[in-house]
Amino acid sequence: MAYRDKQKQKDYMKAYRKKRYPYRNECITFDDFINKRLKDNATLEELKKIVNYLESLDGSKTN
Repeated sequence: MAYRDKQKQKDYMKAYRKKRYPYRNECITFDDFINKRLKDNATLEELKKIVNYLESLDGSKTN
């Protein structure tokens, strides 16, 4: 969609991105992320994958 008014186009795209990607600019904590996944009925396997991924980033192993 092309607007002749550049500011109007910028405002439209900003609103579109905020609607399309609501979590893009938010800084969420690990607890918020896990709670959201639990509310979304995440399976235990998915949570294990998340933990394994975070451990691989950290470089240390936990039991």
